[in-house]
Amino acid sequence: MRLHVGCAMWSLKSWQGRFLPVSGTDRLRSYAGWCNAVEGNTTFYATPTLATVAGWAEQAPADFRFVLKLPREVTHGGALADVAAVSEFLRVIEPLGDRVHALWAQLPGSFGPGDLPALSRLLRGLPDSFRYAVEVRDPAFFHDPDRLEDLLTAAGAEWVPFDTTEFFRTPPTSDAERDAWLKKPRMPLRTAALTDRPIVRYLGRDATDRTVGGWQRWVPIVAGWLREGRSPTFFVHTPDNADAPELCRRFHDEVRALVPQLEPLPVPPSLSAVEPEGPPTLF
Repeated sequence: MRLHVGCAMWSLKSWQGRFLPVSGTDRLRSYAGWCNAVEGNTTFYATPTLATVAGWAEQAPADFRFVLKLPREVTHGGALADVAAVSEFLRVIEPLGDRVHALWAQLPGSFGPGDLPALSRLLRGLPDSFRYAVEVRDPAFFHDPDRLEDLLTAAGAEWVPFDTTEFFRTPPTSDAERDAWLKKPRMPLRTAALTDRPIVRYLGRDATDRTVGGWQRWVPIVAGWLREGRSPTFFVHTPDNADAPELCRRFHDEVRALVPQLEPLPVPPSLSAVEPEGPPTLF
């Protein structure tokens, strides 16, 4: 029984000296002491090199999980039919092995119910050596979910909800919130799981009490999934993400209070153990 929790990235400037060491290149290794999963958003913008992915595999523990976003060449162009881009992506992520929890197709808002045949062809053409998940943003899918649910169920793929309901409940109060207000989608709430590996993306607020209050609906849902034998993954976002690793652990603790047999997260590493001794120098 395992609950994976994580952030949208494994390194952020505001985390240095708090969750991550101030210096050094092993950011992922340090992050993995706080969370046991991460959203692989960078792979949307560019397929990494094989050497880069091998470095990720070297830093990530065996029980750490990546949910990697498919490249935009695949999901945002070519009617989901760029076979070469898919093949190259699958080749370079091979070093991660079982650490790949799912490959995630985040589809644009322009992708509607009429485009489902293209999604069906993509999923049928992908190898069964990976698990797959799909995120859609057209409200029509939420008003009439049956066709998409049937398609995903047939492919063994999960529907990833992005819960932005708490974020959009009241107007923004900080620069980070105002920026996110313009960029984040206003998504209908969805809490159903299709597979044994449900994935949830949750967007809170910069205020911790708002973020924690907004995820309270998810705590019993995730606990229920665990009792059913599922292995859920819950990603915590806030507009500035300053406290995201700590919030992930708090969510895990709240679920574990309902499911005491849930395996605890690792003890976070001591930053003093990885920082260089003595004052900083220029050379």
